[in-house]
Amino acid sequence: MLSIIFVMWEKPVWSELDPDLWQQWQGSNCNMADVHLSFEVRKQIIKWYWKFENVAAVRRQWRSEYRTEPPSRLTITRLRDKFEIHGTVCHVRKGRSG
Repeated sequence: MLSIIFVMWEKPVWSELDPDLWQQWQGSNCNMADVHLSFEVRKQIIKWYWKFENVAAVRRQWRSEYRTEPPSRLTITRLRDKFEIHGTVCHVRKGRSG
């Protein structure tokens, strides 16, 4: 049974990938920038960050947990900053001005 969910533009949602299919996908020319991190995965990254208080430790934890290449340092720090500023890791939309 194929268990992939695609978001707009047909990019795979990280948490919904079948492990065998993920291994095939990793061997292709795609990279982490093509993957949309789900809310649950973003939440887990924040939990790890507050536990370890270190981006490198979060990346090590990701590798041991998921056995794949982790999000970049920049992605993790942006998630941390977004959480500190807005109190959420969800997409924050700006209101219309005027």
